[in-house]
Amino acid sequence: MKKKDRISPEERQAFAEKMKAVNWRDPEERLAVATDIIKWVIDDVYDDDIIGMIADVETFNEGEEVKFHILEGLIAYIHEPGSFAPRSVLTKTEVVLPTQLVSVATELDIGQLRSGRYGTINDLRRRATEALLGRRNKLLWETTYGAVTATATDGNYATFASSATAATKRAAIDAALTYVHDNNSQGPKAIIGRYTALDWLPDLGTSYWSDRMLDEINRTGFVGEYKGVPVIRLRSYKDEDENQFISASNIMVIGDASVKFGIVSPGLEVYEQLNGTTTRGWQIAFWESYGCAVIQPKFLYRIVIS
Repeated sequence: MKKKDRISPEERQAFAEKMKAVNWRDPEERLAVATDIIKWVIDDVYDDDIIGMIADVETFNEGEEVKFHILEGLIAYIHEPGSFAPRSVLTKTEVVLPTQLVSVATELDIGQLRSGRYGTINDLRRRATEALLGRRNKLLWETTYGAVTATATDGNYATFASSATAATKRAAIDAALTYVHDNNSQGPKAIIGRYTALDWLPDLGTSYWSDRMLDEINRTGFVGEYKGVPVIRLRSYKDEDENQFISASNIMVIGDASVKFGIVSPGLEVYEQLNGTTTRGWQIAFWESYGCAVIQPKFLYRIVIS
C-alpha cells in the first residue's frame, strides 16, 4: 500500500506550479481544481482498499440496486461417448444487499491553495481516506464475524484465551484452515483480524513465512501469509469518539466466494462559500454507498479470543 503522506519535494513543487497557473477568478477553473482534489482522495481509497482480497467486489452505477446473482446446481456427469449428455438444472438466487450511505465533507481555504501549500491538501487526502476506509472495514468486519455465532452448528466457531501459547493459537488457526478447506473447494481466501489479535503470528518461526512476507510484515505490519493464505491485519480505525471500529477479540478465516461487497460509484459535490464578493473557501462533499453480505456462513470460521 502506498503511503500518501510521503510527498517528495518534486511533487510539492509541481503542485505549487499547478496552483499558480490557475485563474482563480474563473469559476470553471476553480471547480476543476476542486474536482481533481476529490479524485485524488477517491484514488487513494481504491489504492489502499483491501476488501477485494477478502470479498467478491462489484461496482454499481448510481440508482442501480446492489444485488448479486448466485448460480447453483451445475453438475459434471459421466456418460458413454455418443450418448445424451444430462443437463444440469440451474437455480439462480438473487441476493440484494442492504446499503449504507457514507460521506465526508470539509472546507478548503482557497488562499492556501493559491499559495501552493500542499500540506493542507495532503492532510485532507490522508484523513478522508482513513475515514472512508474505516467505514468500509467496519461494515465488512461486522458482517463477517456476525454471520457465525456461538450457536453455529457447522463446527466453525472456536475460542482460545488471550494468554494461550503460540502453539495453542497456531492449532486453532490450523483447525480453522482445515475446516474451510474441507467445506470450500477453493479453500480459504484470507485470515483477518486486528493487529493485536494477530501480533503473535511472527512468533511461530520463519519456517512458515517466506523472506518476502517477513519483510512485508516488518515494513507494513498489516499483510503477510500463513501456509499460503493471506493474513490481513486490519488497521485500528476509530470513530469521532475514539471508539474502535474493529474489535480485537476475534479472528476470522474467510472462505472463497463467501462474502459479497457491492459499491455504488462515488459521487462528488463541490460548493463555493462566498464572503461578500470574494470566494474564501470550498465546501466539498463526497460520498459512496455500499453493502455487504455473507452468502455462505458455512465457508467462514470464527475464533473468539477470551
